[in-house]
Formats: sequence, C-alpha cells, structure tokens
Amino acid sequence: MRTVVFSNYAKQHRSECYGSVYEVVKNRFSQALNEDKCLIYGHLKTQMLNEFELAKNYEWLTFLRNPVEHTVSKFLHFKNAKNTLSGQKERGWITFEEFLETDLAFNAQSQFLGGVRGLTAETANTVTLKKDALDTLHNRIAFCGITEYFEDSVWLMCRQLNWPKTSYKRLNRGKSPGEAAELITTYRTQIEALNQLDMDLYEDARIAFEKMQRGAKSYLTYVKCKQKIKDTLVKLRYPNAGQ
Repeated sequence: MRTVVFSNYAKQHRSECYGSVYEVVKNRFSQALNEDKCLIYGHLKTQMLNEFELAKNYEWLTFLRNPVEHTVSKFLHFKNAKNTLSGQKERGWITFEEFLETDLAFNAQSQFLGGVRGLTAETANTVTLKKDALDTLHNRIAFCGITEYFEDSVWLMCRQLNWPKTSYKRLNRGKSPGEAAELITTYRTQIEALNQLDMDLYEDARIAFEKMQRGAKSYLTYVKCKQKIKDTLVKLRYPNAGQ
C-alpha cells in the first residue's frame, strides 16, 4: 500500500505517525499538520482528526477488513512482535482467550471510526458507537477500501484521487497463516458475537464498495466500447489509412 501512495508524494512532503502511545502519535500528527505535509499516514485515530481544525483540509483514506480476520491478525501481530511480550504481561493477557476479553478485540474498527478507544463490552454504548462509526464512514472518509478486495481498492483509490492508474498486488500478508486459520476456525462464532458492530460496519462498507466498483467498471466498459466504435468508424471512412 505504501508503495502506491509514496509514488505520488515526494519524501519531503509526507510524514509518518506510527506508535503505540496515543499522545506520542498525536504530537507527531500535530507537528505534521503545522508543517503542512501533503501526506500524513500511520495509526491516526479519528478523535485526533476531530481535534485539529487543520485536519479538515485533508482527505481521509482508510481500509476496513473482515472483523474475524482483523481480530486474529491483531493478536498475532502482538504475539509475534519481539518487543511486545512484556507489554502483553503488563496488559494481563497472553493467550487468545485472554486477548478476547480486552478492548483490542472489541469492535476495534468501529471504535476507530467512532473516535473512541479503550471500550469493552461492559463499558460501550453500542447504539452511540454504531451511529458515530457509520457517520464517519459515510460523511468524513473520502475513500474506504476493503482489504479482501485489495487490488480493486488500489485501482479505485487511484481513480478517485486522480493518481496514475496502477496494478498492485497485496504483499503485506500475515506471517502465520496456519495459526491464523486455526484460530479463525476455532473462535469464529465467538469473535463475530463480540464484534457485531464491526460485522455490520464491514458489511455496510463492503456493499458501498461493490456498488462503486460496479459503477467504475461499467464506465470503463462504456469508454472502451465508445473508443472501439470510434476506431471502427475511422476504418470504414478511411479504409486505406496507415497503408
């Protein structure tokens, strides 16, 4: 994904805002806004975007992922990262069952778009969270791709933002596909029940994406047919052209 985005912005015009500490990322984001960077990317929470007036001048892009796969992927990311084992112990979880009891496994994508964090099944107002997440998705996000349709998402994103069209294969895949598949098979029902808001959000985004996808491909077909007809008429009018 970065390869596609970076090809449209020189290094001096972009700023990275990654990090596990909220305030650190927030400070980096504030600095990037003040430096008038053209591209700001990273772990940017919606509440950060809402806090800064300058953020309203930017188009917000994001991707959503199947919530079951997203939950398992997040667990494996923390588990396999060399520097997070002590952090896992401090947070009080090591196993996947323990992970499912934390805020990290509870409607994470809805929390992200809803502008909140740290909610669990016991502390969340699900009605408000769903409303806020859908509002952000439909009224604030300029483009929402779907991870499971990565290649088409990149194509549509480039088309919408008037970037050069490109064909790009998804390369950043999980490093533990066997373990991921086993966790999904074992815990799918439990994950879906815990992440019902994310399931609804993802389905809403997927339907909107597929509608946009069909529209873009229909237009592309129309353009190709129009050009083909034009070429045929030229050949009929000038049969000896090019000879």
